Amino acid sequence: MSLLMFENIPDITDGKKISISVYLGQPEAFPKYYEEALENDRIYGDDDVKSYTNEANNEFIIAFTYISGKTTWQNLDYIVRKTFKDYLAKIDPGTNLGLNTDSITSYHLGDAKRGPEVGFPELLPCGYIIGNVRSLYICLQGVGSLAFDSLIPRSIVHRYISLLGEHRRLILCGPSGTGKSYLARRLADVDHKSSKDLQEYLGHIAEQASMANGASDLPSVIILDNLHHASALGDVFSCLLSAGPASKLPCIIGTMSQATCNTTNLQLHHNFRWVLTANHMEPVKGFLSRFLRRRLFTIDLTAPHLQPELQKVLAWLPTVWQHINRFLENHSSSDVTIGPRLFLSCPMDLKDSQVWFTDIWNYHLAPYIIEAVREGTQLYGRRGGAWNDPSTFIRDTYPWPYGPDSVPPLRGINAEDVGLEGCGNQNSDQPDPLMVFSCNLTDIM
Repeated sequence: MSLLMFENIPDITDGKKISISVYLGQPEAFPKYYEEALENDRIYGDDDVKSYTNEANNEFIIAFTYISGKTTWQNLDYIVRKTFKDYLAKIDPGTNLGLNTDSITSYHLGDAKRGPEVGFPELLPCGYIIGNVRSLYICLQGVGSLAFDSLIPRSIVHRYISLLGEHRRLILCGPSGTGKSYLARRLADVDHKSSKDLQEYLGHIAEQASMANGASDLPSVIILDNLHHASALGDVFSCLLSAGPASKLPCIIGTMSQATCNTTNLQLHHNFRWVLTANHMEPVKGFLSRFLRRRLFTIDLTAPHLQPELQKVLAWLPTVWQHINRFLENHSSSDVTIGPRLFLSCPMDLKDSQVWFTDIWNYHLAPYIIEAVREGTQLYGRRGGAWNDPSTFIRDTYPWPYGPDSVPPLRGINAEDVGLEGCGNQNSDQPDPLMVFSCNLTDIM
């Protein structure tokens, strides 16, 4: 028995087609999830619940196989492990997620459960695929399932959860677009509440917690987005000091665009712990590549090799993102670098992706770079040596086909655009020392 995708599919008489899915929840929650899935199948039928080519909310399809009367549990053990290993090799070739076949705690086929410490079921696999059974589910260790789903390395997920479990208060801090809000929501099942007046809302939470039976009505986790918009954070959270031990209060996860002077105060008096989500380090650094590879994998699962050129585009986008951030750091600071969020919406079609990128560059990225470098020059003076148009790299590495006489309609950025009049442009790798000296002398005078 061999693993099968959509290529070289045997005749349907070789067995029943089964999707191999990774369950995205905790292993102990799977029985309830499976019961609900069977009930939905019973009510709505096979065609209306989900198709083979679409992932449900709590599962992710990674392959298809066929199970027949000749399939043994040893065959299926091999298929499950190889399927999971092959998927990780495509999505995470650098093994940064820290997942492997040892992350599998069990797999389920119908009413049968198989795992390292679980013996062989009574019947052969074909005995458990009767009726509406159309999927084999892989369950991962708790932290592993969150790493698989969120594309955040397992070690980092474990550290975040440990901090949250020990201190119950966490603030995710980093540049815009680095996935702080997404990460906050993935760390726990969130009962999210909002309030125009943050201090009043937290005061209400503290009052409920101090009541004898009030704590039972509180959410388990509170997400507070964009705390940098609130002034005097120490005063905002002061109402929690009189609410009793933190264990009686909900866990609090906040997000901020940058650290402020309140950092020490919040950590000393309110037990907050800070986590930096920077573009140059995990989990942000490798997220875009993993995310785009996963999107391409989903397409290849149903239509392999349909658009081979698209793979080049998706591999190119992370290099563009890194190039832009290096440019912003060189000419301004790391505070103005951009997260990967803007690139996540790339269309999975070659022509559409070209139009999308042209619009993204001309109307979002180029204007932002100009403004960020202009402000950086005003704050720090001229930095980064001689000017190099950042669009030059993009033109030189452009992955979409275009004729020798046609130039990609990408907006260029020259020195005058960012307020560096008189310093000129230079596209060579080695800056002109005389030009650098002249520009620096102009800044001093």
